[in-house]
Formats: sequence, C-alpha cells, structure tokens
Amino acid sequence: MQTGLVPTNLFRGVVEAMYGASKMDLQRTGKRPWLERLRDDGFFLIDLAPYPVNALSAAERRRVLHEAVPSCVARASALDPVGVVVVKADLYGILNQPLASAGLPLLHDRPIAFPLGNTRANFVVGFNQARQRLPS
Repeated sequence: MQTGLVPTNLFRGVVEAMYGASKMDLQRTGKRPWLERLRDDGFFLIDLAPYPVNALSAAERRRVLHEAVPSCVARASALDPVGVVVVKADLYGILNQPLASAGLPLLHDRPIAFPLGNTRANFVVGFNQARQRLPS
C-alpha cells in the first residue's frame, strides 16, 4: 500500500478493525507505521478500477467498474491470498461471483459497507466477522 493512495475512511476502518486503532492513535503516529504493519501482516488493498471513478456519471462508473473485473481478479489471484474481503456493497455485487469462479477465498457472503463515519462501526463488525473465517 502506498500512503497517498489509501482513502482515509477505508484506512481508518481497517486499522480500527485490525488493531483497535482510534482516530487519536492515527493522528499521533500518522499513517506510515500502520501501513507498514498491514503490509508486514500480509494485507493488500486492490482497487477495482484502474483510476478514480467518483467524478464519472453513474453509467460510465458502472461501465468502468465492470470492465475492470477481470484485471482485478487476476491481480488478486496473483497474490495467492488466504482470504479476500470486498469493501463496499455495490462492489461486492460486481465481484463476488468472479472471485468465487476464480477460486479465491471470499470471507463473507454478504456486502460490507464502506467505512464512512456513520457506517464505520458496522464496517468494523463485518470486517472482523469476515476475518474470523480465515484459516487458522
């Protein structure tokens, strides 16, 4: 993971779920030690789209995301993960079948919401429930 490429809300949600890190912890230490810890613990973030799609129209965003699925699945497969978590409800709907078809171990069978301020607690619960399915 590169610091500049990690969305703050997603980063905060993941480090809270993984390590119990609070907003104050992150303000005190910055992102780098947490990113290094995630990397050292074997976690990778893969964006579905090859570039930001937020400014695109809904139709164009859907087109770009659907076209990016084969590449995303190939990149995930190359990492040979022991588990995959898809963050964001609409992306789960796009990726769950292709990931399963590729034999990738999706750790949850329903969407996990993106960790915005008002959904972060739900994200942490869903992410940790998914992690419980990792092989021991």
